[in-house]
Amino acid sequence: MKATIKEILASIFNSELRKVLKNPIAIGSIVEPSEDLQCTAVRLDEHAINMISNPCERAKKYALLQNPYHIKFIDNPSEELQILAVTQNPDSISLIEKPCIQAKFACIFAKPENIKFIKNPDKEIQVEAIRSCPNLIEELENPCEAAQLTAILKSPETIFSIKNPTGHASLAAVEKMAGKRIFPSDKNLNAIYTIIQQCCKLKDNDLNYKEYLKNEIVKLSINEVL
Repeated sequence: MKATIKEILASIFNSELRKVLKNPIAIGSIVEPSEDLQCTAVRLDEHAINMISNPCERAKKYALLQNPYHIKFIDNPSEELQILAVTQNPDSISLIEKPCIQAKFACIFAKPENIKFIKNPDKEIQVEAIRSCPNLIEELENPCEAAQLTAILKSPETIFSIKNPTGHASLAAVEKMAGKRIFPSDKNLNAIYTIIQQCCKLKDNDLNYKEYLKNEIVKLSINEVL
């Protein structure tokens, strides 16, 4: 960006401003630069933010508006700065050591697949990402039950991508795929767990797991009657 006419005129009587207009990076050689001077330097060259020992909040915003990846070099960024960076570019969430919940939501709203960049995502974040794209359940190391059920209700076959699905989630998936209710006895739940494991193996080997599933559901129905 270029200096404004106002800045050029002001620099006639301000040696520090004149120095920064010639070379924004020179802000690093100025002791305790004013907020306005910091903002001018960063506006002219985003990299000037790294030359300021204790940049003001406004200067940080200028830097992030030009390049949200600068969030990586800002110590303990405020919630407002985190949200600004993530709103500018959702991928910048991966550069924030401890993102606030609002920044996580802003990221997931814009780009759900970035759930993979969030360490130990909160339950609400998991559910929001899965609600937008059920297949993202496979990106979660330990998805909460709410996230599992959200994925399954939208796409029951996502059960095969869930590591250690809960009994409730397994039951819901099989019921949805079978198109019928199953009595949740301990015996049936154990059988369902086995069915899902076997379906996973068949699916991994490109075999007809749907036919196997259909036959096993029939067996469960007969056992209920007996």
